[in-house]
Amino acid sequence: MKLLLDFILVMGLLVNSMILFILFKNEHKEYHRRILFAIFFLVLLVLICFYGFLHKIPFLFYSTFVFEDVSNVCFGPLLLLYVKSIFLPTDSLIKKNLIHFIIPFFYLIFISIPFLVSTWSQLFIFSYLEYVEDLSSLSIIYSLIYCFVSLNVLKKVRHIMEHYYSNTSGIDLIWIKKLLYGGIIVISLDIFTTIMELLIDEKELPFNSFYVIAIGVSVFVGYVGYYGIMQSKVLLPEFLLKDTFDIEKKSSGGTAVKEQKKGEEIDASEVKEQIGLLKKIMREDKPFLDPNISLKSLASLISITDKKLSALLNQYMNISFYDYINGYRVEEVKKKINDRTFDHLTLLAIAYDSGFNSKTSFNRIFKKIEGISPSEYKKLHSDSNTKQL
Repeated sequence: MKLLLDFILVMGLLVNSMILFILFKNEHKEYHRRILFAIFFLVLLVLICFYGFLHKIPFLFYSTFVFEDVSNVCFGPLLLLYVKSIFLPTDSLIKKNLIHFIIPFFYLIFISIPFLVSTWSQLFIFSYLEYVEDLSSLSIIYSLIYCFVSLNVLKKVRHIMEHYYSNTSGIDLIWIKKLLYGGIIVISLDIFTTIMELLIDEKELPFNSFYVIAIGVSVFVGYVGYYGIMQSKVLLPEFLLKDTFDIEKKSSGGTAVKEQKKGEEIDASEVKEQIGLLKKIMREDKPFLDPNISLKSLASLISITDKKLSALLNQYMNISFYDYINGYRVEEVKKKINDRTFDHLTLLAIAYDSGFNSKTSFNRIFKKIEGISPSEYKKLHSDSNTKQL
């Protein structure tokens, strides 16, 4: 078992080091990549601490113990900060989120460092540690809570994206979800093994909790590490983010800039004309065939701002940009299915030709609008066309 753990730890250290090297050498030093670097650097120190403990190397163990211990309450807030950095403006992002690191700071000062001093000196110097030892063992629950908070933020952002992008599958948020779920699994393993140790004598346990956590962290690094390097920032306008994340732009004088600038409001008399123009462009120019069309690019076609178009769709037409564009795409798919000149194309080819960029999203959206799957629709109309012949 020790040999297997040693191999997994070494592989985890190598993969983690490679990820850090790539992130460091990357010419695009974006904010979210810096935070990701901090996360994986912390994980690297945790793995080194595990390795030092496994091989009884005092220098490695003691030099990284504080980082391993404080990671229990630091990992979750870092994940939340990373998720926010992908979607939110990075100006003063750290300053606005410092509150999440207050508990990790006090944990470091009053628990991690005192534990290190006591362990290293083998003297019970800080008597209060006796009363917080069990509590500190379960401190990782703090990070677990933050993982769920981060998932909630991700859910809100996905909803906002539907007001700006017509295809969200091409914007790879799957990795972020995997990162959060991976963190939840590793943290849950840690909590489970800790509770078992508190309830059952360590000698009677069928497993070594250290081995379980070390393997979990190593696998976690290998599984989600690579994709994080490829994750890019998702650009969303502040007027969409504001209501959800309470973003407030400040002027140089320190006063809040009004959310609605002069000239941004839609005149009621213009609404009917704008809707008519929008429908004409959708019908004649078919901009929905572009899989990368966004709220901003469509707004430029009818010579209004993306903010005005968003208000037009949501307030006056009662539909999101995502649903509006994909409604036209579904109609285009239906039109081509019923046109015999497209019989040589597969359903997926027709979907891509109609503006979709993902088989999964195509099937889901088509069924949501039509109530049946694309294949069922094609079979139904193929049979009816055959009968007519």
